[in-house]
Amino acid sequence: MRKWLLSLLLFILALTACSSKDDVELRWLTTPEAAIQDGLELEGLTKSDVLDEIAKDGETLIIYKMTLPDGTGLGVASLAKTEGKFAWYRTNNPVHVQNNNQEPAPVAKTTVTTRSNKTFTIYLGATRNPNQTIETENGVVTPIIDQKSGLFYCLE
Repeated sequence: MRKWLLSLLLFILALTACSSKDDVELRWLTTPEAAIQDGLELEGLTKSDVLDEIAKDGETLIIYKMTLPDGTGLGVASLAKTEGKFAWYRTNNPVHVQNNNQEPAPVAKTTVTTRSNKTFTIYLGATRNPNQTIETENGVVTPIIDQKSGLFYCLE
């Protein structure tokens, strides 16, 4: 009986080690739009929370704002693609960019890796200056600023 139980346990461990956690958790849909809408619903967001959809290097990145307990955050998700289906894919938690008192937090630099293992560096922040510039690894740049919220991002 013990050998059988031990064999079953080892089989289950081997089976779960070989399966991808992402494949189990991703919800595959037939269009990019449906995948984005599904991802927004999973995150508790609406289409108005999306600041931008960026196509770069064969990937689609979605920049979105989110209310956090201590202020506002910016998040980045990508669209995973396989066999003509699409899924919302997020590897990082949203980055806190603005305090509840509307004071901007320091500019945050984060790295996002897509499901297909492409890596992007993104700078995220908030500003009251419509002409804000930031220092990146590539020099001083003007980020894309959402004029309504003052939230900004720069993808490198």
